[in-house]
Amino acid sequence: MGILPHTDVERALDLALSLELPFWPQLPRVSYFEDMYVQALDHFPGVLFNPKEQRIFFDLSRFYEEIPATLENEKDPQTFRLTEVFSLVYHRFLEKDLSHYPAIRGQMISPISLGLKVVDENQKPIIYHDEVKEILFDFIRNKVNQQLRELRRKHPKAFVWVDDPGLGLIFTAFSGYNEAQAKTDLDQFLLGLEGPRGIHLCARPDWDFLLRSRLDILSFGRQVSRKPRPLGRGPCLPAPVPTEGGAGRKGHNIKGNYLPGKRRPLGWEASLFQLWSRDRELRIPEGVFGQRGRGLLGNRSHLHRTPGTGDSRFFDGLAGKIMGRPCSKGDS
Repeated sequence: MGILPHTDVERALDLALSLELPFWPQLPRVSYFEDMYVQALDHFPGVLFNPKEQRIFFDLSRFYEEIPATLENEKDPQTFRLTEVFSLVYHRFLEKDLSHYPAIRGQMISPISLGLKVVDENQKPIIYHDEVKEILFDFIRNKVNQQLRELRRKHPKAFVWVDDPGLGLIFTAFSGYNEAQAKTDLDQFLLGLEGPRGIHLCARPDWDFLLRSRLDILSFGRQVSRKPRPLGRGPCLPAPVPTEGGAGRKGHNIKGNYLPGKRRPLGWEASLFQLWSRDRELRIPEGVFGQRGRGLLGNRSHLHRTPGTGDSRFFDGLAGKIMGRPCSKGDS
């Protein structure tokens, strides 16, 4: 979740740097190469970009031809760096003094969402090709780790999470990439990350799937309106949470990004726990998160306003108003 609707780089940076935990913005309205899918595929074998048509082309034959060179350069950090062509904003961010913040954040598209979005010449998502999927997960993991190393030169508490807007697709009948395979692939991917393992998503999540994964940080978006909308599938939080390899091991850090509805004033505030509890589909049974229950949700949760990824209603001015007025942190 780094996308902003700005067309002015400095204004976007000023807004991002005004937050408690600043991030480097992605500005697709400034350049085609600022698109989060395009940024991630720089140096990926088999990929061609068409900025004029704003399209990504993937050729399977070209992929196999270019794999040897990609593997040969796997130890070269330049292969996985975000270049200035693919993110001028990122490099401007690195030029700033970031030492006085409590932490800083970066982001990268998830290999699951990327693999479902990009298709080959036969309109088949590239994640369905086993060889491509294996290279893709390794490639994005190296991209995340390289970005983390660069950010940590600016701040010791930097972290990078992956955006996963397409994760919800794996729980539908439209995807041939099933939940069990995704769980295995995601856990292996997360275990290879050098910093805190975080995911942000805007789709309705499957909480059981996410909270039983190898996550440390979970960020999600939700629109706040008069009529509550369900946050996820069924009884969203599992009970009990597993004691090994999941949330019960040390607890998740949970960040809620709330988009004010049309009738909800910007000054409205509530705790993250209260918002979760009032959801019709969200039933928080006793025993969730072990004995810590409600206290854990309050102490390890954060509530923020967001302009909403991809929402055309939010341009420079309004995005700044929304993001510039954070909600109160969740309480216990």
